[in-house]
Amino acid sequence: MVKSIIKSYITLLLIAAAIFLPNSIRVQAGGDLSFSTIESSAPSVQSLNSVDITVTVQNSTDLIENADVGIYVEGGNFTSTGTNIYNGTSDSLGVVTVEWIAPLVDVSTVYNFTATIKKFGFTNATKVLGVTVTPLDFSGSTFDADPTSINENEMTLVTVVAQGSGGPIENAHVEITGVGGTFNASKTDKVTGKTDSSGAFADYWIAPEVTDPTDYVLVVVITRFGTNATFTDELNVTVNPVEGQILFNLTVTPGYDIKVGQLVTIELTAFDNVTLQPIQDVIVSFSAWDGNFTENGLDFYEGVTDSNGKITVHWNTSTLTPNFVGGTDYPMEIRLRKIGLITNITTVIFHAEYYAGVFGMTVESSETTITLGDSVTITVTVAVDGIAVEGAHVEIVAPSGKFTESDDAIVTGFTDEDGIFTATWDTTGMSIVGGDPVNYTLTITVDIFPNFLDKQETYTITVNPPNYTPPNGDGTEQPFYTQWWFILSVAGGIVVIGMIVIFARKK
Repeated sequence: MVKSIIKSYITLLLIAAAIFLPNSIRVQAGGDLSFSTIESSAPSVQSLNSVDITVTVQNSTDLIENADVGIYVEGGNFTSTGTNIYNGTSDSLGVVTVEWIAPLVDVSTVYNFTATIKKFGFTNATKVLGVTVTPLDFSGSTFDADPTSINENEMTLVTVVAQGSGGPIENAHVEITGVGGTFNASKTDKVTGKTDSSGAFADYWIAPEVTDPTDYVLVVVITRFGTNATFTDELNVTVNPVEGQILFNLTVTPGYDIKVGQLVTIELTAFDNVTLQPIQDVIVSFSAWDGNFTENGLDFYEGVTDSNGKITVHWNTSTLTPNFVGGTDYPMEIRLRKIGLITNITTVIFHAEYYAGVFGMTVESSETTITLGDSVTITVTVAVDGIAVEGAHVEIVAPSGKFTESDDAIVTGFTDEDGIFTATWDTTGMSIVGGDPVNYTLTITVDIFPNFLDKQETYTITVNPPNYTPPNGDGTEQPFYTQWWFILSVAGGIVVIGMIVIFARKK
């Protein structure tokens, strides 16, 4: 009877678990894994590009967790293994996803993926998927120069981007020829190199000297090892003779020494080095190391001078992070260029520091004179621009005695929300040589990081010996006419005068 009841109870628990527990943690019954699937994020992929291969493990009713999944492909490699074989296990949703890099092909080729799926208690399954790999093409490639019109002996940036229908092409071979000028990297009229992960390759082409405006043709050829695909293009760069130079004046407000958060106004006036007349339509670029220009919100701004040769920009410094001690120098490159005039490239330096405010620090004590063995409370108040500073670090050092908070002659701590730090200095155990009061000087150091460092003040407390009685009993000086020596002198004087008077009368 009891055994029957227990069996019925266990059966009910198993049924409840099967009904109410989620699939991800349900005890999965065996079954046929042939319901599993294998899919690709795209039916085709260009050579050297990638697709995601996803295997979903399931039986007729459930997604199957922790199944062993092995994937084999005829070529290319999986990103996670670097080979054409991948082994893993399905997650709580029954899924395995892996990235595959397609191999390089000359003609469209189908690569078959074979997924072998196993789990104890289940019928194994094999799934096959074909993905078409297409040859590389350079259909989206570009060839540009910036700018396309330059002065003699100046440079233009030549950029190549190798790109096909499948995206950027890395490690493509690039050859650029620019007869008449020289490339910065090779020092000849030809430069070669490989594209980076974004498919780009760039170099500067330096223009030759000319007597008249002259067009030069630059030619690029892009190839890729293992494929017959080729990209060829050309562009023109106009080279102009120069007849003068651009000079400029700067007006900077508030100046080159700035505080973080200040808005710096830069007014530039461009003028000819010979005629000293303002130059209109000069292209002026400002490149800041940090901060941004309010005109476009970036750390780089480019504009042109007006009819008076002027251009004005505003530099926002709120994002600068100079050193807390000593500040930091921030360079700004200013470049002025105009066809027919030598380009002027100048770097100006701004020195930035944080605005600290006015440091206010006061030290007070509950008593300025105490008796040896007594204690006194020291109060330090810290403020900046009249506002209490919470969290300022305070250190008080006494030449003798100890503070009750630290049981030492040194006590440290932080100011509270009212900018206050207190400590009690106890003179118990100290000794005084002689019978006179002794002045003890305490050193107080306050550090408000990061605005201020190690500001110090001293504070003096007088300690009287035990049983010390000030001359007037209350610590004040008695008037001289109440002093014993004065009274005795007056009395003696009266006696002497009286004797003189008596002696004179006897005569």
